[in-house]
Amino acid sequence: MDSTLKETDSSRPYAASMDTTTLKDGVHEITVKAYDAAGKLQASRTEQVLVINNPLVTIMAPVAGETVSGTVVAMASVLKDIPYRWLMFKVDGVYQGEDNLIRHEPPLGLCIDTTKLSDGPHVIEAQQGIAPTAAEAAPDSLFSDKVSFKVDNTRPAVSFIHKARFESPWPGRKISGTVPVEAGVANMKAVSKVEFYVDATLNETDRSSPYSASIDTTKLTEGAHELTVKAYDAAGKMAASQTVKVTVVAPVPPHGTGTPAK
Repeated sequence: MDSTLKETDSSRPYAASMDTTTLKDGVHEITVKAYDAAGKLQASRTEQVLVINNPLVTIMAPVAGETVSGTVVAMASVLKDIPYRWLMFKVDGVYQGEDNLIRHEPPLGLCIDTTKLSDGPHVIEAQQGIAPTAAEAAPDSLFSDKVSFKVDNTRPAVSFIHKARFESPWPGRKISGTVPVEAGVANMKAVSKVEFYVDATLNETDRSSPYSASIDTTKLTEGAHELTVKAYDAAGKMAASQTVKVTVVAPVPPHGTGTPAK
């Protein structure tokens, strides 16, 4: 299995057992080799198999039972090394859009405008497929996940504005250097201030629209961090956004830098 000897049999019928729970989910290769008394080798054709012991798609956001408003980012973790490269998002069975492993690393995500949905309970589904159409969806439930959530677009709400995958802090994104962030506020009269937090620590405050800030990741440790934005009205009432989880990485040196070779 994957060039590693798993078992040997010296009598007919030649057989072996594979404990797939010891393997990671994904594609693996199986090869059989036979030897004669002189030690001559004959190898079989390599066969690929897909090992699946756990659900391959897990919705990360929105979380089950969460109440959301405005534009939210639906995110799902997926297995990378499988033939199903596309991830479709549906709300109440209606196609909303897709993301894919061709352009992006997992987790995969999609912005969903909840103002186009009625207030109340809804179900979001993420399903992998070989193409971004329902007809090409994977046939097994292991390749999909569903989560129930609620929409309330009448309450005061604040959220990050996700302009583009690599220009704003998408959940799961790797960031470095100085990262601009922007927030939108809905259903709140007389906004007094908007606060941007990193790991529950206030990073910056903006008192005028458009509400924005910059996060200097060089002041953060490398690894996982959480971003949150809070909006306050004149009476001091507060609305908080979804938490956006990101990973801070070291910036890539520009071309032409470094120590010249001798």
